[in-house]
Amino acid sequence: MRGPFAVINPGASVRVMERSREGVIEAVHFGSAVAVSASADFLFCAGDAGRLVLPRSSAKLILALPYLLSGAAGGQADARVVLAAASHGAEPMHLAALQEWAEALSVPASSLACRPDLPLSRLKGAALAERPGVFHNNNAGKHLGVLATALHLGEDISGYCDAGHPAQARLIRMLSDYCEMPAPAETLLDNCGMRTMALPLDGLALGMARLAREAQTPGACARLLDAIAQAPAFLAGSRRLVTGITEVTRGRVIAKGGSEGIFTALDRARGVGHALKIDDGSSEAASAAIVEWLAATGSLEAGEAATLRAQTHFWRHPFAPERSPLLHFPFVETLGKAGVQGGRDQAKLS
Repeated sequence: MRGPFAVINPGASVRVMERSREGVIEAVHFGSAVAVSASADFLFCAGDAGRLVLPRSSAKLILALPYLLSGAAGGQADARVVLAAASHGAEPMHLAALQEWAEALSVPASSLACRPDLPLSRLKGAALAERPGVFHNNNAGKHLGVLATALHLGEDISGYCDAGHPAQARLIRMLSDYCEMPAPAETLLDNCGMRTMALPLDGLALGMARLAREAQTPGACARLLDAIAQAPAFLAGSRRLVTGITEVTRGRVIAKGGSEGIFTALDRARGVGHALKIDDGSSEAASAAIVEWLAATGSLEAGEAATLRAQTHFWRHPFAPERSPLLHFPFVETLGKAGVQGGRDQAKLS
């Protein structure tokens, strides 16, 4: 990629977040983050933009596109479009929509290759009156989208998660095309049972930037992002950060988290894509850091970031809230000091 505006410690992880308790550092999280334009220009980079990562659920917006591009979505309800890209929390609205979708496809729950799982919200999981089923799995919408696409194209859906199935080839091709990475000879197995590939962090951000750019004209990307903006709770659930980001920005910024401390986001108004990875896999650190990164790079306004921090500062002292741990974000503070040094001049920082 070409000329970064601001670079912090290129090629190596940086101190992303520190958590301190009454002046003593309790935890330090290292990682990398990058913001790029759809023309593959760096805007901001902290750390190792070229490091390979497993995108996990952070790539689901890209992976939902075959469902729309194939025509399988037709005039289906926008909730199904969003669920195809979702990591849902198995709230009643999610479960009802998934059940209706499966019935409309004449696909029994046993056809889904993802296993029964507790909801992402452990509190909801603890309150379940019965054992969780396949639709409780946060990937159920992704699987139904893949099945709907295969059925629409007249393909046999048995073994749809096998590496040689056309459904999996479509997903890998979509990641490869949007993120500008050659498809590997051998793909990897994601936790939900589908195939995936490792991507450089800046490639993942590029994929999100291209989604944002293509959504500026009518088409599959625009329909996907419009549907998320209109029904953000179907992308994750109540009181989830990605829902909050869409709500406070009115769909201008859409984000997607994944397991092991990875986050992506797109700024639809500016055509910018973001990707962030926490080395130790902390989802809590990634959630807090993505808000600070989006604010520091101009994708969130000050008031929007302040609202979202109420969701990302998870650490509260149980007996003395005023003495709760403090969060510190060295990577964005240093980035802010760099500024943009005019045009494409680099501002390299030690």
